[in-house]
Formats: sequence, structure tokens, C-alpha cells
Amino acid sequence: MRLFFIDESGHPHPSDRALRPVLLATSLPVREMRNLTRRVYRLKKDLFGDTNPWLETKYKAAAILNERTFRKIREKWEYIEQMFEIAANTSGMQVAAVVMERPTRVLDWPENRLPAQWYYVLSQLQPMIQADGADAYGVLVLDSQDAKSDTRLSVQIGNYLYRSSAGQQLTQLVETPLFVSSHITPGIQLADLFAGCVRLYHEINEEGRTAEPAFHRSVDRLYAVIRRLIPDRQFADEVQRGVFYLSAARLEELCARASVVDRHADETTEQEAVVPGSISPEIGIKD
Repeated sequence: MRLFFIDESGHPHPSDRALRPVLLATSLPVREMRNLTRRVYRLKKDLFGDTNPWLETKYKAAAILNERTFRKIREKWEYIEQMFEIAANTSGMQVAAVVMERPTRVLDWPENRLPAQWYYVLSQLQPMIQADGADAYGVLVLDSQDAKSDTRLSVQIGNYLYRSSAGQQLTQLVETPLFVSSHITPGIQLADLFAGCVRLYHEINEEGRTAEPAFHRSVDRLYAVIRRLIPDRQFADEVQRGVFYLSAARLEELCARASVVDRHADETTEQEAVVPGSISPEIGIKD
């Protein structure tokens, strides 16, 4: 069994501070989960001396992945670097990610439809499971928000897997996601840090976000760790490696299309076709 821990950094909304919102999945075989948990627990104990590290909320990327931490709080920056080192040395660890441009208008996805960034992440998971064997399967592990939000996302994922041709191809993915607390789940904590790093990297290198040179180099170095964990994908006649990229225009187009289709939906409604292991040239890929 393979676990997929999914988290986001920023949200594709015109008023969101994130210029390059990210949805990202970290993946590892369940046999490695105990090892990852043990190493993260020991790291927090060694660096911070917490009596109960799992109950702390100070490890979120939004709070610590920034220049202030880099310049002034060395133990927290050491924590970030060591978490990346743990991931790089965890057997079977892989990453799938989608980077988006911040849209210029509100994306009003239909209540029962899975937003585009989600199905482009899910499309990358099947090959990871298949590599573990024909009898292997994968489980989605998501950061719990509240009962209403969790239920809505669970329904959207189920609709995608059962009611779209692309989702029906993900035959080795368990249809019911698990919702957990990020405070006590190392896999979600790692996905949170990775998503935050990917967003920061693309904002600095593509949006011109200001960053002192030393911090910029550190972010680039951390991003390189993530990039090495993204498996190769076959696209046309060449192998592609990197994160999926959704422009603002493409996001808005997909949302408008979903809204039109939803008004005429029946039980066989199909969402955007995404063949596992492939990518539409209209979406783009970032190395």
C-alpha cells in the first residue's frame, strides 16, 4: 500500500496572497511510515526539546518558511533542512505537484465538481502505485479542515473517480480519502513544507518576489530536493520531469467549462480527460 499525503500552499483566488498557489502530494510506501514518523519525532525532540512535539503548531510552512526564520531562528531553519534531508533519504518517497498562476477572477467550481488542480495531481498518482505492483493500491491522506469542507471534498473526489473516464482509469486508488490533523501527521507536515517551498521557489524565480541572495540560494537548494523526488513521465515521444503548471487563463477556462457541463450533467458526465502519465501541452510543465 502507498500513502499520498496532500496539502496546498496558497489558494487560487484573486485576493489570495499567493502568486503561485500549489497543490502537492508526497508519497511513500506504508512500510516506510513508521521510519518517517520516528525520524521526525526525534528531530523535533533534538532541536526543540518539546515534551510532546506532536501537539505543537509552530512547524507550519506559513509560519517558518521565510527570510526571518532563515536569518534569525537557526534551529527552525535547521528543522526545515533536516525534514528535506529525511525525505530525500526515505525509500520510495515521491512527489507530485501542480503550480498555478493566481487567477484574475473567482473560480466558482460547481459544488460536486473536483477543481482542476486536484485531478491533475491525482492523474500523477496511478503510475506510482503501478510501480509497486499490480496488486498494490494507494490511499489519499488529506489535512482535515472542518466537517463541511471535508465532506464536500470527499464527494468531489468520489464523483471524479466514478463519473469521469479519467477518474475511472485510477483503478488502484482507494476512493475514500482519510482526513487527519496536520499537527500529528508527519506526512502532511512534509507535504506542507514541500508545497510552501515550491510556491516560494516559483514566486521568487518567476514573479520577481524579492529575496536576499543567500535565502534565494537556500530555497533553490531545497527545491532541487523536491525536483529529484518527482518521477519521470512519458509525454509523446519524450520523458518529462517537473511539476505540472496551470496558467490563470487555463484555470478560468476549465472552471467555466465545468460550470457549463454541470448545468447539463447526468450520471455519465465526464471531467477534463487526463490520461495517467501524460500532460496536455495547453497545461504546460515546469522543469
